[in-house]
Amino acid sequence: MGVLGLAAALTALAHVGCAQYMVIRQDGPLDRSVLVAGVERSRIVGTLGRPFWSPTLISYERQGGGRMTDTYMYTDGGDRNRVGWKALRVVLYTAGDVITILLTQILWMPIELAFHGTDYTAVVKYEWRESDQKWTVRSVQEFER
Repeated sequence: MGVLGLAAALTALAHVGCAQYMVIRQDGPLDRSVLVAGVERSRIVGTLGRPFWSPTLISYERQGGGRMTDTYMYTDGGDRNRVGWKALRVVLYTAGDVITILLTQILWMPIELAFHGTDYTAVVKYEWRESDQKWTVRSVQEFER
């Protein structure tokens, strides 16, 4: 292999990864079963992450001190974005890229867009439980965006 061939091979290997990067960045599955009455707020935040909107202490005090509402925005990747399936796609995409000298990126990237998870917004209303001094879910409204 000449210098030109070696340079072409190294360039191709350096550019492998647009679709692979998309795979790695896809959101994984979420346990949305935590969105039921009686679940503690800490478990909701641990599953869905920080709320998109949450009241400040001033607005909390205005609500009477016993109730609070958080709004969450999140993406559930579903079963198709579990770790094993994602790893399989990365291997497949990389093999295709090496064999076709990156021409399969034209195919892989649109396919990967189809694997995007479902976007949700959830409005979770909490009430203060005096018995153990914790916020617990009173009601949940979940919407697909």
